[in-house]
Amino acid sequence: MSSFKKYKCLTISEKQKVIESVEEGERKVDVAKAFEIPLSSLSTILKNKEKIFSASSSRVRKRVSKGSFPRLEQCLVSWMKQRRGQNIPMGGSLLKEKA
Repeated sequence: MSSFKKYKCLTISEKQKVIESVEEGERKVDVAKAFEIPLSSLSTILKNKEKIFSASSSRVRKRVSKGSFPRLEQCLVSWMKQRRGQNIPMGGSLLKEKA
C-alpha cells in the first residue's frame, strides 16, 4: 500500500499566518505540521515573504487563464447566468454541447 500526501494550496492570508507564526518564534517544524505543509514549502513561503505581503495588499489575481475563444466563452457565461436564474441544473456535458 503506497501512501501519498494530497497537494495543499494555501491562500495568501494563510501564507501570511505561516510567516507570522515563524516570526513570533514558533519552531518551523511545528508550523509546518500545524498548516499540514512540508518543510520545503514552508521555506519557499518564507523566501517569498515580500511577494506574499505585497500580493495581499494589491488584491490582484496571480493566475489568470485566457481562453482560446473569448467570444464563445462570453456567450456561454451569459447563457449559464440565465439558466442559473431559472434554477436549471447544468453539468459539464450540457456546457460542452451548448458550446
